[in-house]
Amino acid sequence: MLLRGRYRAAQPLGQGGFGRTYLAFDEDRLNTRCVIKQFSPQIQGTKSLEKAVRLFNQEAVRLDELGEHSQIPTLLAYFEQDGYLYLVQQFIEGQSLLQEMRKQGAFNERQIRDMLSDVLPVLRFIHRHQVIHRDITPSNILRRQADDRLVLIDFGVAKQLSEEASGEMGTRVGTEGYAPMEQFRGGRAFPASDLYSLGATCLHLMTQTRPDNLYDPLNGHWIWREYLAEEKKILVSDQLAHIFDHLLKDLVGERYQSADEVMRDLNADSFCPLRRLLKRLCLPQPQIQQIHLPCLNRLHHPGFLLRRLFRLLLFLLDLQHLSRPPDHPLRRRSPSPPDRNPRSHHSQPLLRRPDPLPVDRSVASIRSLITPLG
Repeated sequence: MLLRGRYRAAQPLGQGGFGRTYLAFDEDRLNTRCVIKQFSPQIQGTKSLEKAVRLFNQEAVRLDELGEHSQIPTLLAYFEQDGYLYLVQQFIEGQSLLQEMRKQGAFNERQIRDMLSDVLPVLRFIHRHQVIHRDITPSNILRRQADDRLVLIDFGVAKQLSEEASGEMGTRVGTEGYAPMEQFRGGRAFPASDLYSLGATCLHLMTQTRPDNLYDPLNGHWIWREYLAEEKKILVSDQLAHIFDHLLKDLVGERYQSADEVMRDLNADSFCPLRRLLKRLCLPQPQIQQIHLPCLNRLHHPGFLLRRLFRLLLFLLDLQHLSRPPDHPLRRRSPSPPDRNPRSHHSQPLLRRPDPLPVDRSVASIRSLITPLG
């Protein structure tokens, strides 16, 4: 099959509800490999077909908008030929994270952290372009063989945030077990929806179990900790567990609201979830700053540093006083040698230098200065 006189399909890569995917060669670019998506939906009904056409067109638009990012496939062409719609995009050579897990086994915590560090900047990029992916799964994240970077693919159900703002009922899309409830109930999606799917993807990679098998619907909470501890004999750090908990909250408002928030907690040197907890309780910002690490807030007070400086000076003076040898009362001064100059007896008496201020008095005077400072 030769399309537009340049794209030659070589072998099928897969087939889904909307059509087929082929590995192809671009004869106008030295037979560079590319991917052809042929739109041939196996669905009945006018409304369903119209929705399928809209989603297929939508993927081309999203790829055209986001293709400038190195971790998103570039759109090469979009056209109609012989009654079919075709989308041609950059070929990414590599395995999906799902294939990688099945081949190498469950991901450890270090691998999960590396994966989050690589994918979160991509989500930040698409969210800043007002695009929600809506279908983040281990199958839709590829590890590029050339540089080992992760690439986000399949923007077929991606959606503009401006479309969500209209308040109309959206299209219910997403992969069961990875998509949050708001996508299935109302067809709405937010940046926090993609973050939920990313958290579910992490659970699948760590446990080798689908996320919907790690949720207890009777009690309404996740049981992935128990599964890892009992089945895999693995304990996860409190920091990563806290990140998972906030990625996978049922309520949209209780989750992370941006990829930046997740990266901030992921890269935190000293982990302290108290600030986020107080923020969720809607406490005013100044109150949060006073409660969060109060010992650091005192360092900014000038009186605190001044008192510490005077106390250090007092300590040094006391140390100097103790190190000096005491004057013994029986100690006599050695007689001075006789003056051989007879005129010296008729000269004026020498002026005596005043005794220096005793250390005890100087210490006492400094203590009097420090006392008012607290």
